[in-house]
Amino acid sequence: MIYIATTNYSKYKSLKRTLHLINNDIETKSIFRKKLNPPLETGKNESEDALIKARYYSEKIKGDVLCEDDRININIKNENGEIKVETISFNTKEKVAYLKQYLNRHKVADGTIVKAIVGCNNKNNSYFLEKVEIPVKFVYIHNKIYNNSSNILNYFMVPKGFLNTFSKMREINKQKFSKKYLKPPLERILEKLGYE
Repeated sequence: MIYIATTNYSKYKSLKRTLHLINNDIETKSIFRKKLNPPLETGKNESEDALIKARYYSEKIKGDVLCEDDRININIKNENGEIKVETISFNTKEKVAYLKQYLNRHKVADGTIVKAIVGCNNKNNSYFLEKVEIPVKFVYIHNKIYNNSSNILNYFMVPKGFLNTFSKMREINKQKFSKKYLKPPLERILEKLGYE
């Protein structure tokens, strides 16, 4: 059994969906009922934060865990036409407001999601890290529903090869997304953890 150690329900569903694409027999559990406070994410980047979470939850749960953390980069064009890469956080209201203003003017921008996924084997205290970069387009959609969303950026990002934002994606396209971007790194982690 492997615990999907996230307090974010969208991330939980995404990782569970991908695990079952790899092997439908893998037993998964969430940490929601454990009522654990999340650790402080004091790492310098998404890899360090994913490792912090994996160590914390593995120690608390005493089981194998799968964690992830991400960084979202957007290519912002300045007045001179030069491109500058900015990092946007899911929970930084000022940056999200800035992104909405930028997209209101420019309508679209390129960017990437950098995901760090960590699997932890509790028996021998070993950690396995995989990273994946997902190209996305940021689009402005005038829709007030995202104002109260914990995953607000899902209303702005369209992954490469898809037509809709994450929030508007149908389940079949979510499976295609998982298969294309998340399945390969998760397969490598599961193999190292001993899940066939």
